[in-house]
Amino acid sequence: MNKIQKYFVYRQSLIEQYLKGDMTKREYLKMNYNAVIHNDIGPFKYIDTVEKGLYNYQYYNALAKEMKSMSGRNIDYDAKYDYNQQAE
Repeated sequence: MNKIQKYFVYRQSLIEQYLKGDMTKREYLKMNYNAVIHNDIGPFKYIDTVEKGLYNYQYYNALAKEMKSMSGRNIDYDAKYDYNQQAE
């Protein structure tokens, strides 16, 4: 089993734990992010297999979800509300 296959087996175990209720969605996303970012696999520059394409998708998807979660941490909700009211 190569490294990409090991990642997908690990990811599937995370999904199963999440579906059973053993972890929250946030915990699942964080663990998946750590698995994707802190390994020595990719992202791949040249995608010559479906596995590499799927891995790149997971890599960038995990990265985007982590950045999205970080972007909402220090929101000034009053300023956001005022901005949204002005936009209407």
